[in-house]
Amino acid sequence: MDVPPVQFTRTSDGVSIAYTVAGSGPPLVYCWGTTSSHTELFWRSPGLRAPLEQMSAHFTVYQFDWRNTGSSTRGVPFGRDEWIRDLEAVFSLFDGPANIVAGGPPVAPYVAHHQERIRRWVTFNQHRWPERIPAVRAAAQIPSLFSLDAAWVRLNARRLAGEVPEATLRDYQELTLSCCDRGYSAQVQPMISSWDITPYLERIAVPTLVVHRRGLGAEIGADYAAHIAGAQLYLVEGSSWLMPGEEDPVPAILAFLTGEELVPSAAVPTGALGLGGLSPRECEVLALIAAGKTNPEIAHALTITTATASKHVHNILEKLGMSRRSEAAAWWASNGKGH
Repeated sequence: MDVPPVQFTRTSDGVSIAYTVAGSGPPLVYCWGTTSSHTELFWRSPGLRAPLEQMSAHFTVYQFDWRNTGSSTRGVPFGRDEWIRDLEAVFSLFDGPANIVAGGPPVAPYVAHHQERIRRWVTFNQHRWPERIPAVRAAAQIPSLFSLDAAWVRLNARRLAGEVPEATLRDYQELTLSCCDRGYSAQVQPMISSWDITPYLERIAVPTLVVHRRGLGAEIGADYAAHIAGAQLYLVEGSSWLMPGEEDPVPAILAFLTGEELVPSAAVPTGALGLGGLSPRECEVLALIAAGKTNPEIAHALTITTATASKHVHNILEKLGMSRRSEAAAWWASNGKGH
């Protein structure tokens, strides 16, 4: 697929917002966080643009750069209200509601205030109140974390990218260093870490899929989903962002956006994570056992090997002190579904 040309739209306060359009079909708005947005570099990297290509096979994908990032205007005021204006400008490019696949704290306030414009929302790796997470709070004390120091960016890129080719890793490093200025990054991160977006999440009634990497804390994703009415939680193996890691989340995202049923994490009540000493993945496997699935069917549903599914089943029975699948299924019916 050719790299789509960068175009520009203007916000209500006069800021120029860069965006690209690719594919055909119903509109879908796609964006990353407020300090990791550079649509042109995304499209120029074969690895980074893979999710965009997958989605543009089904939708007309509008990807954009937040103000002060990528090719959008830099050196302008920013904050919750200003970022909402950025989204309003992008949604003004088409009529009617659209799907949105987007992370970043400003997205939830926009969805809460403009639910008539949203068909379905997919959010990924978000914290409801980042400052309440000890790891986030501790990281905020490290100046190099937000100063775009090149050495730190290389180390952090490997942590966030997961198992991706070296070329993709280098592209991600370039994107991180090019997407915004150091001063802006240093101001934004502490700002968004202090936000409690719970009141916005609790107002949202549109169909929502919360995608979260297990390596980033399954309980954080479960907490986020629990505050959105009817939200589905989809836990993905690995610690990568939206780029393919141990498990690529895009097929599940597309299934949700097209109205297909999600079997894996959607079958697990968020309150059941860790129930009975079981890991979140084991809870998923046990829910499928209770649904009468065989090991090969569990493997297919969770995108794992049959051998891995068998190992999970063995570990579940061992942890629960049981010898038969039927016993574990009965235990789940009594303990899992009601939590």
